[in-house]
Amino acid sequence: MKKIFGFILLIVFIGFVVFFNRQQHTGKLRFVVMAPLSDSVGYLGQEEKLGIEEAYKNAPNKDDVELIFEDTHGNATMAITILQRHLAMGDKFFYTSTTAQTNAVLSVLETQPDKPFVFTITMMPNQTKSYPLAYRIYPTAIQEMEGVAEYVKQKGYKKLGVLTAMMATYEGCIKHLQALLPDVTIYEELFNTDEKDFRILLERIKREKVEAILVNGYAPHFRSIIHHKDTAWNIPLLLGFNTLQLNDLPYSQLKDVVFRQPEFIMEIPNYNMFQNNNKISVGYETFYAYDTMDMFMKAVAQAKDKTPEEVGKAIENLNFNGLTGKIVFDKDRDAILKQKMFKFNQNKEVIPVESEEK
Repeated sequence: MKKIFGFILLIVFIGFVVFFNRQQHTGKLRFVVMAPLSDSVGYLGQEEKLGIEEAYKNAPNKDDVELIFEDTHGNATMAITILQRHLAMGDKFFYTSTTAQTNAVLSVLETQPDKPFVFTITMMPNQTKSYPLAYRIYPTAIQEMEGVAEYVKQKGYKKLGVLTAMMATYEGCIKHLQALLPDVTIYEELFNTDEKDFRILLERIKREKVEAILVNGYAPHFRSIIHHKDTAWNIPLLLGFNTLQLNDLPYSQLKDVVFRQPEFIMEIPNYNMFQNNNKISVGYETFYAYDTMDMFMKAVAQAKDKTPEEVGKAIENLNFNGLTGKIVFDKDRDAILKQKMFKFNQNKEVIPVESEEK
């Protein structure tokens, strides 16, 4: 009898906790940010967090929205656990970043009868396509390849070496690049995401007598490749996002670096608005995350009611000009974003490639 009574008390307690969790935020919309805030890719989440917090702080309707941060450690399983907990609490508005985590989150959201709203910051192409309430303000890997192709054509390269991290983000990207560059021979080498020594791969590419090397990966990969490339081998390294984090390297190592970045980079000198005492790096994720949060807050203010569907409609009807420029979405709710090629001058200032070539 005591066991039965104890079991009943436990059920009542659990019900009370769930009820309390649902009731404690009644009337206040909760925006749950799931991002890697620590471990190997924690720097990405911290950069995003910086932008999100700044936009939230500046929003006139911030009292209507509760902002919640959850550290996924870049782990897809942990992200699902966090998501399911918040779904059980009745939360309907989410933000997620990094490819594997976002794939996992979307797979769970797709099973929900009442579809929650989600903003994503990832590079994987077509990720928002199948989920009707997913929006992205971030360049995809395909958009990056289109920027690279334009530069390769401009330079007249005929042989291109490629080093690509084995990530779902870049699957199919080189095939797309080859289609954009039918007259260019592409020699590709793949590497593990935890690779730290690139000397052998660089030697293989060097033997192919390529005219430039495209690197698809993260900032730590770029740093290692720059370190292992023979400085006497004057060949352009075409790098990607987060190259700005390498400006602590000497110019002798940066002189051959060309990198793709959003066009807005030149219009935000010194990143003054994001100065902080925590020495958190500022990458272009910071600006996209700022615009994501800014757009969300404006949409919440304009939505007829605070349902995911109405907030989504409000986003699509916004005439939004943010830090990253005017945001327009395509039919799959991906922002249409363009990349430009930049490099460092001798003072390690970021300049468009064409500026130095004039």
